Amino acid sequence: MSTKERYSQDELRKANPMFSRTRATIESAFYGNNVHEVTSVSEAYNLVKKQSGVIVTDLPILHIKELGLQPR
Repeated sequence: MSTKERYSQDELRKANPMFSRTRATIESAFYGNNVHEVTSVSEAYNLVKKQSGVIVTDLPILHIKELGLQPR
């Protein structure tokens, strides 16, 4: 249902054809697989740092060893 960003409350009903199972199945064939398996918290942290709009601060991360991260 990526053709519309937001739905109003009155549009969220079972009879709305935008939410049909058939539509979801057909549309999914046209979109690439944008899923990436993240195997550790460290990998997730590094992936997030690369995204636009992310602000990296100098605040310490608690329990860094338990998270599998390396200190700077």
